[in-house]
Amino acid sequence: MVKDFRHFQFEFARHLRQPHVFPRPEGVTPQSVEIYQSARFARVKEVLALVFVRSHLLVGNQAWSELVEHFYWHWPTHGTRQNHLPYEFVCFLAEFPKTEEIPAWFANFAQYEWMQWRVSAMNVETPAFNPTGDLMRERVVLNPAREDASFDWPVHSIEKECDPIEPATTVLWVLRINNEELQVVPTDLFTVQLVSLLKSGLTGQEAMAAMAAWFELKNPQDLQAEGVHILNDLREAGVILGTVA
Repeated sequence: MVKDFRHFQFEFARHLRQPHVFPRPEGVTPQSVEIYQSARFARVKEVLALVFVRSHLLVGNQAWSELVEHFYWHWPTHGTRQNHLPYEFVCFLAEFPKTEEIPAWFANFAQYEWMQWRVSAMNVETPAFNPTGDLMRERVVLNPAREDASFDWPVHSIEKECDPIEPATTVLWVLRINNEELQVVPTDLFTVQLVSLLKSGLTGQEAMAAMAAWFELKNPQDLQAEGVHILNDLREAGVILGTVA
């Protein structure tokens, strides 16, 4: 009986997600489907409205409503959970064809806004650290409430849809400072890779040596000298908190 009920739930949920693909299960009335669809669609709109506030404002009510409706009916979402649905919407936008109503940079901007929401909602514990430790000689402690991403557009400078915007590769950190304030820090792929090495447990010196070998630098000592300034800048920005206590 339990197995049969689970199978029914699966068939019903699959029909709700893609009614044009999967038939309505036997015994379910069209009225029941309509009630469930209305409740589910309302939940989808509610979740997306909470996460993509600026994205909604940038394209306007009509274009936004059409996007959400197209997403609901044509994208194979797997639920209405607040922690996963926004990610599926970002994936949908990445494949959605560009139109006059939807700017070319819009998918990138929505991803950027989703990234900010993710960082603001992160449940992390900050380990003990020494805020004045030697970043070159000791293992560092990174801010656990952070995300980085590369975009094709300068999404952090977009304020209004009518602003003239030119494509430009843009790499950003989004950080939560002191578990409260969100901060956006422009960076580059070199620094992202460097932080990845630091995350693996290397000291600043070891990470700089690895980067010098990767780039096949003729004078790796130059990068070691510059590394002090790079790491201190990252500490000042909040990407690095300090060294292991």
